[in-house]
Amino acid sequence: MRIEHLFSKLESKTSSIFAKIRTAVTEGLEHIDILEKDIHILFKFINLSLSRSKQYRDELNNPYRENDFMFQHLFETSRKSGRSGEPGQFWLEHLLYLLKTDHEGLLTDAARTDNMGPEDTYKHLIESYALQIWKAADGYEFFLNERLVDFEGDAQSFLGAEVKETRTQLIWMTTEDMIHLILPISPEVAVIFCNESRCWESPIADSMHRLKEPYPQNSLLVKAPHKDITNVYVPSRKRGRKSWPGTMAWRVNIGTLTQPHHRIIASYSLSHAQSVIIVRSRARFERARRELEMFNK
Repeated sequence: MRIEHLFSKLESKTSSIFAKIRTAVTEGLEHIDILEKDIHILFKFINLSLSRSKQYRDELNNPYRENDFMFQHLFETSRKSGRSGEPGQFWLEHLLYLLKTDHEGLLTDAARTDNMGPEDTYKHLIESYALQIWKAADGYEFFLNERLVDFEGDAQSFLGAEVKETRTQLIWMTTEDMIHLILPISPEVAVIFCNESRCWESPIADSMHRLKEPYPQNSLLVKAPHKDITNVYVPSRKRGRKSWPGTMAWRVNIGTLTQPHHRIIASYSLSHAQSVIIVRSRARFERARRELEMFNK
């Protein structure tokens, strides 16, 4: 199947990047320089990982989504663009489009339309999220659930209003408030995509919450190890008959989580899991489960 072939090629490229990150962590480095082309590969991988899981596919086919504006708008946008609006076929075409379209193509397609499609999600990730690399806190590990990529935040369902032609109608909307995207690449290391607009302490948010007005929550990981990305020039090089032009790299911070911060991530990993959780240490899993139960009391 073409999708499986393209996924295999993408996973091979990301595996090479992840190996370099794990090596940098093992060697005790404080940062790693990741080539711009590899940054684009990571963003494509995270974008696809958000929608490739069985959990996301099942959500698309959930009968309750027939009344959910966000999902129905996705299907309508797909039909207008010449793709299918049927949930199962939409999912396959969505994946194939992301796999075969390169970075520049996705941004060009996103600039052409105001519709909410896969190219717009990619553009939002590129423009809003920064990379961090976090090491597990002492005595903790990163868990992997069936989502493949977890996040700090919660799913939110609420009533809204949509103006359609000459009338206003109530609509049901479901969104996921993803402040940090968490991609474990080993039990000890995770690649983090941080929504920079949300990862700071907002006094406005605090005041709105005191008034019991709906407003996005502040990140619980705002004081986790964050550092700004810096651009680094990588000069051209040549080896034998093969040459590589000069390019740019992102210098990405490698930081170690505190135990309180890792408890937050572990609690999301467990609470978002529906049927699968992959762990290395049973003892660490049981401790995380007890801490989540205590937090929920």
